[in-house]
Order: sequence, then structure tokens, then C-alpha cells
Amino acid sequence: MAEQMQESVSAVDAVGGAATAQIQAALQLEGQLKNGASWFYWIAGLSLVNSILFMSGSTFGFIFGLGITQLFDGIAAGLAETAGTGAKVVAFLLNCILAAVYVVFGVFSNKRYTAVFIIGLVLYALDGGLCLLAQDWLSAAFHAFAGFSIFKGMQAGMQLNKLSDIPK
Repeated sequence: MAEQMQESVSAVDAVGGAATAQIQAALQLEGQLKNGASWFYWIAGLSLVNSILFMSGSTFGFIFGLGITQLFDGIAAGLAETAGTGAKVVAFLLNCILAAVYVVFGVFSNKRYTAVFIIGLVLYALDGGLCLLAQDWLSAAFHAFAGFSIFKGMQAGMQLNKLSDIPK
């Protein structure tokens, strides 16, 4: 009788240990997912900060933002000489739209939509290509690092989707 009880306790411990391991793995994947998806928020926010700095006349900027917003700002600076400050306002509005798109990427990536991760990664890689064309090596290197982090978040989301049988 005591042996049967001991076997039952051992079986419960084995099942509990496996469940605990699964929960820990899922929590780790969830952390990786959130880390990867949060990059979209940082990219959006710092791109807007760069645009605000540009509008205020500052020469300081972050390498973390989007290259396309810097391109818009540069074009606006050239047009501002002939068209006035309206060009800068239009560039800022375009930058706000791009930032909003990246916020949407962050929201839906956090919900484990793989397609959104992929679209965001492709657009960010194209933006990194702009940095390469401009020979902004530091920004290009940062794009590679952030892109890798986003990719790792996407992989974690895909694994979580498999665990919960949710195709996204």
C-alpha cells in the first residue's frame, strides 16, 4: 500500500514537473515575443523625436529612428528655402504617419500576428537599405541589430502559436 502511494506521488511529481517546465518555457517565449515586438514602439518613438529635433533646428539625432523620416526631413529642409516652413510641416505629418504604422506593427506583433512581424521586418530592412545607400554605417548596423531582435520575437510568437494551436 505504501509503495502504491509512493508511486502515485512520484507520478504526480513527474506530471507537475513537466507542466512547470512547459509554463516556464512559455513564459520565456512570451518575454522574447514582447522584447521583439517592443522594438517597433522604440523605432516609432525615436523617429518622431528625431523629426521634432529637426523641426526645432537641432543638429542632434538618434541612430535608432527610421532612415526614411530623415530623408523626408532632408527634402523638407531643401524645399523650405523656397516653399517656406510648410515643407517641414508636411514632412512631419508624413513622419507621424510612418510612426503610427510602426506602432500598429507593435500592437499586432504583441498579439502574435506573424504576418505583421514579417511586413514590419521587410519595411525595416528596406529602411536599413536607405541607411546603407546614405553610407550611414552606424544606423545600418543598428537596423541589423534591431531587425535581428524583432526576428527573434517573431520566432517566439510562432512557437507560442504552435503551443496554443492558434494560427496567426
